Amino acid sequence: MNGMVNQRQKDKRLLKQVVTKADTFLSAIQINDKSSDLILANNLYNMPCEKGIELIKKAGIKVDCLITSPPYNVGIPYANYKDNKPYKDYINWLKELFKSCQDIMTVGGTVAINVGDGKNGSISTHSDIIQFMTRELDYVMVSTIIWSKNTTTSRRSWGSFKSPRCPSFPTPFEYILLFRYKDKYHEGGKEDITVTNKEFIDNSLAIWTIAPEKASKLNHPAPFPLNLPLRIIQQMTYRNDLVLDIFSGSGTTAIAAQMLDRRYIGFELSQEYHKIALNRLEKYSEAA
Repeated sequence: MNGMVNQRQKDKRLLKQVVTKADTFLSAIQINDKSSDLILANNLYNMPCEKGIELIKKAGIKVDCLITSPPYNVGIPYANYKDNKPYKDYINWLKELFKSCQDIMTVGGTVAINVGDGKNGSISTHSDIIQFMTRELDYVMVSTIIWSKNTTTSRRSWGSFKSPRCPSFPTPFEYILLFRYKDKYHEGGKEDITVTNKEFIDNSLAIWTIAPEKASKLNHPAPFPLNLPLRIIQQMTYRNDLVLDIFSGSGTTAIAAQMLDRRYIGFELSQEYHKIALNRLEKYSEAA
């Protein structure tokens, strides 16, 4: 028991050092500072994801699992990003991002994209992403998971209420699109499998009922809940795998990776959200 306590204390001190180092290092990085070209695991970076991906490639780092939730292009008021591109431009932008990610993924590495469709499902964003990922890029489809938020209490969008003229169908769910890069198989050691039997069975059903995270709680307009990346990481990766979030936001993916003994890297354009993420990591280390 004493050994476990001592190890926990060592881990806690180590994480504090990592967060402190990240805070010191990242405070010197400005969004357009082209001299900043050092990428290290277990860090969150305040920079555009396009630049971050190029720096990972330059460093020769390979990613085992990419978990991210890109902007949905539905007018969400982000701090310094306009979430209302022309739809074709939006899809092309995503395609180019995930095309560039091919250069940094391990063969068999997982890509998990959380996205929702626009205008109550009439804009099939998730379907268009699947099309370019599997037909134009080198990703292999694994599954489409339905994330059921189980929230239907505040209905406001009815379309033609009580009329078949043009009814609306609000979507209290989002999608988690699961891909692997080039190969369905991600090899690793049995000793590095951390998912339990029950978790594996529960996660394998492609409908996940998870309550959404409150935006007001994290001061971020569109956070996803911690259980979402926790499930993906447990089901799809091994201990010490490298997890990347190219839209790291409030840092939820990084926290999940840290909890499960995975390494992480995150990129966030907003300095405000980046600071929120670092503070959340620090609070997690203090509570661990």
